[in-house]
Amino acid sequence: YIGGSNLVPEAIIEADIIYGTSPLMVNFNADSSADPEGGSLNYLWDFGDGSTSIIKNPSHTFTTLDSEPTPFTVTLTVTDSLDLSATATIIISLNNTPPVPTITSIINGALYTQGIISNYPLIATVTDAEHAASELHYAWQTFLYHDTHNHPGSIDTNKITTTTISGEGCDGEFYAFRIVLTVTDAAGLSGSTDVWLYPNCAVVPPTALFTTSVSTGIAPLTVNFDASSSINGGDNIVSYKWSFGDGSSGSGITISKTYNTVGTYSARLIVRDNYNLRDTMYATIHVNNLTATEWNSYDMIMQTDSPHAYIPDAFNIGLNAYFHFYESVDDEGTAFGNSLAVYDADEHIETYNHAENIWSFDSLYNAYPYVAKSNVARGSDENETATPTPLGVFDLQMFPPANAHNIVVAFKAPATGIYTIKNIAARRISSIGAKTRFKVIKNGATVSSLLPLYDQKWLKDVTIDDLGTMNAGDEIYFTLNKKDYEFYDATEIVFTITFSPIVCTTPTGLTASDITSSSAKLTWNDSGASSYSVTYKKIGGTPSTGTVSAGANEEITLTGLLPCANYKWQVKATCPGGIILRSPFVNFTTGGCKEGIIDAMSNEQSAMSLYPNPAQDKIQIEFFVEQNIQSVKIIDAMGRIIETDIINDTEKILSYELQIQNIPAGLYVIEITSGDENYFGQFVKQ
Repeated sequence: YIGGSNLVPEAIIEADIIYGTSPLMVNFNADSSADPEGGSLNYLWDFGDGSTSIIKNPSHTFTTLDSEPTPFTVTLTVTDSLDLSATATIIISLNNTPPVPTITSIINGALYTQGIISNYPLIATVTDAEHAASELHYAWQTFLYHDTHNHPGSIDTNKITTTTISGEGCDGEFYAFRIVLTVTDAAGLSGSTDVWLYPNCAVVPPTALFTTSVSTGIAPLTVNFDASSSINGGDNIVSYKWSFGDGSSGSGITISKTYNTVGTYSARLIVRDNYNLRDTMYATIHVNNLTATEWNSYDMIMQTDSPHAYIPDAFNIGLNAYFHFYESVDDEGTAFGNSLAVYDADEHIETYNHAENIWSFDSLYNAYPYVAKSNVARGSDENETATPTPLGVFDLQMFPPANAHNIVVAFKAPATGIYTIKNIAARRISSIGAKTRFKVIKNGATVSSLLPLYDQKWLKDVTIDDLGTMNAGDEIYFTLNKKDYEFYDATEIVFTITFSPIVCTTPTGLTASDITSSSAKLTWNDSGASSYSVTYKKIGGTPSTGTVSAGANEEITLTGLLPCANYKWQVKATCPGGIILRSPFVNFTTGGCKEGIIDAMSNEQSAMSLYPNPAQDKIQIEFFVEQNIQSVKIIDAMGRIIETDIINDTEKILSYELQIQNIPAGLYVIEITSGDENYFGQFVKQ
């Protein structure tokens, strides 16, 4: 009885025999049972057959009515003087012998390859005189022995299974793997066996190691793989084979891969040496769509070089936002002056600032300004009040210059999209010193401005400020300066920047309207583009191609078109970020067809003979030109192409019969294309 508490005693059963034929006398022993306080114990034995004993070391004879294997569960209960008790059990199995297992798939004392993860089959034969194979229960367990201790693995209850040998060893310390099989029959009797595996230190395989420049990002995602950290074993590595998880592969110590499709990929490296020993390493690459996300200041991670810091996006799509820190050259603006150039991960020399991971101008941190991360949770700092409601755990800390300049934290937009900023707050660390002004600036204009007070409370801007569309690489600035000429003081700031991608698609809904003989109004649906342009071209005849800018509008009027002419046109959308999307071509025909076609025929039809004219079923064309003939078209009075025959005739004299029985009655034009010229004739279908 120690310190006012009584500890539970320990019950331990020992027996001189645990199996045999009926009747079976067993001598039990409880001498190893003990009370932690050294007190006396009372003993109660329950032999599982209805009989009991209070003797410390009793003997008991077990009997059965037949020769079938029968288990008896014997329970020992020990109780101390304060009535705390403990129990232990043991199975006595009558008319039974234990299973005898033998592991056959692994030779005891075999050597495993060091440095390589290997899978070994676990197979055993088991003999049992009293039980069928279906009545036996298997328990495999693998232990890693390292010097004077071991690491037990999980128990596998499959009859046939595998175990993984992780390949430790050959570093001057003792390593071995022990594989234990315990087989238990239906009457509760068990038999065990084991085998040992040792590392083969004569031949050491290589170790595959590689790094990736990025593991999560936006499609298309370029990943640089570097296997230069791989380790030679007993011989030099001679082969680096890569598999990128999308069906592509490569080789070399370093390699670059671009993933164009959204998905999760398992990249694999296999290294091989001259002994043909190999090792493998895997890495998972996540390729995401560009979706809405945000960045919180308390997630900022300071870096040891440029850029000074970054914030991983809160929704884990792999869109990091990068920051750089500098002192401005002017009193109110953000014009770049001197970049903060010295980094240290230690705590600031003036510990009341509660800052670490510091960028400054001075390695001793005695010079100001600096930018750092607060190492105290919000609401926990001396004299700090957590109002308004805390926005996060850690805050970015800025210390203004000794002059009237700004200390600037510049945020660089990682992608083109629509940005907002919210949860803007600031708090002066000290109750004395200079006033400080915290601002958010974009394109020279102040988005938000706070003047935190000496009460050390958080001052918050509750508005959500729309930053509008920002292109990748555009910047916004968080600035801090002192507003009087007293002592200057550090100020903690927080913010959340949100991002939504601009959805830009291929233009659709292309429509031509208000068509005249020389103009047409072209319209299309808004596709989210920054600007549009229209390319149009006359179909057939002398090419007439033009490109007209439509700006940000979704319509344009073309003028100067030819009468009764077929045109095709297409809209090109220039999306934010410079992405170009083009619509399919669509057609329209200008007006004035009857008059325009006949006028166009005036100079050319003398070279063409059409008969009979008028015609009913067919018409014969006789034609002579200086160049090869390419095609013959039938065009109706509205300028619509009814039929086109491709000739590609090397002769310069054309005698050609056209079948016209399936076209309606009316006035038609024959257009023959020869070289760069078009020739016309007209006929009447009756």
